[in-house]
Amino acid sequence: MTLETPPLPNQVNKSRGKRTGLIWLGIVLGLVLIAIYGGNRDHEVAPVAVAVADPWDSRVLACNKVQDASPTEDFTTCLEMAAEGWLDPMHRLVWAYSREGEFYDVERMQYWLNELSLYDEYSEVFSQILLFTKGQTPELKLMGEKGIRQLASINRPIASAYLATLYYLELNTLPKRERIDWLLERSYKKDKTWLLPTDFAIIYAEGFLGEKQPDKAQKVLREAVKYNFPFHANNIAWLMATSTISGLADSSTALDIALKVTSAKGYTDRYVYVDTLAAAYAANGDYTNAVKTQQSAIDLLVAENSEGQTEPGLVESFKQRLSLFEQGKNYTEEVANNGKAFFTGLKKMIESDLLNSYYFEIESKEPLVEELEGN
Repeated sequence: MTLETPPLPNQVNKSRGKRTGLIWLGIVLGLVLIAIYGGNRDHEVAPVAVAVADPWDSRVLACNKVQDASPTEDFTTCLEMAAEGWLDPMHRLVWAYSREGEFYDVERMQYWLNELSLYDEYSEVFSQILLFTKGQTPELKLMGEKGIRQLASINRPIASAYLATLYYLELNTLPKRERIDWLLERSYKKDKTWLLPTDFAIIYAEGFLGEKQPDKAQKVLREAVKYNFPFHANNIAWLMATSTISGLADSSTALDIALKVTSAKGYTDRYVYVDTLAAAYAANGDYTNAVKTQQSAIDLLVAENSEGQTEPGLVESFKQRLSLFEQGKNYTEEVANNGKAFFTGLKKMIESDLLNSYYFEIESKEPLVEELEGN
């Protein structure tokens, strides 16, 4: 599958140096959370941070080696830096404590999300979602639901989209006070990261919120091609080339978009886009170019992931499409054909994308060797 999630917008400056403001508010919130969750349990309480002139410390790179919350030397270093007030380590700790196994700890996830909530709205929303989904008591779950509703009311797009899924799936405890379509439209207009154009189009085309509106679905897709190019464009081309939904399938437009993407500077040799182009060729009945292009996509995929970093099954899925094209067959992809399945998937996707946003490579800010040598 070639559908691609666009990069999440930066909510925090990537330098993420030591905190210098709002520290007492952070401590108060931390203490409240400890009272709720841990009683007398020992927590990593962050001390008051001291501002420094140079917001960089090479120790932070140890966090890149942290894969879970096992007490390795790298994890200990990362934990120490988070306690000193460094934001990147806090992000890594949220992700580390989420890993299934002996060191999974939702309470500590919540603690560091609470600290980060002072600095970015992703953490602000995720902390409430975590309470709602993982809270150990009805009271905590209700607290999370109230938090999600409050953040939706001030137009946090993630919260609006998530609350819409709760309403549709009837997972809410509190009575509905907003229309589902209004919440989705509000989220989509502000940020097309959480509710993608392809998602919105499927909702309209399949009539999950009322009558089917294929014309409105096509309008959403065509208008979104230019947004955050080429991410949405590629997803739209893929949907139009592979969808079994008559209101979304448009092989000619899919090929036009895919050609535009793969001819743009910097994207010609990206396997994810070449794969979409091959599917679009096949949808138009041009199997000769479909086979040739799909083989190129496979070669690019293998070359880019020569060190065994390929997602399991990804190469095989590319080869399966090649086999179809060689037989003169199109590749089609089923999407959720009922509202419950669709919104269940959307809810899980929001939760997964939020969690994965805490796992990123911290870039070194150390000077190059040439600079050190004065060259």
